[in-house]
Amino acid sequence: TRDKLVPAATAEAFKAKMAEAGVRCDVRLFENAGHPLYSYQKGESPLRQQTLEAADEFLSSLGF
Repeated sequence: TRDKLVPAATAEAFKAKMAEAGVRCDVRLFENAGHPLYSYQKGESPLRQQTLEAADEFLSSLGF
């Protein structure tokens, strides 16, 4: 929610446009997280755990 490159409002607007087009688009906002999320790949940051959990939830929802 603190991403200065892609503001949360931009992500939500994109999601709405995809919904209008009938395309699935999941948006997961992380409170006080900046850009990019890949910076949370290492370490024990709570954002790292949240990112991994969100990715797992998304992939599981696809039936893999």
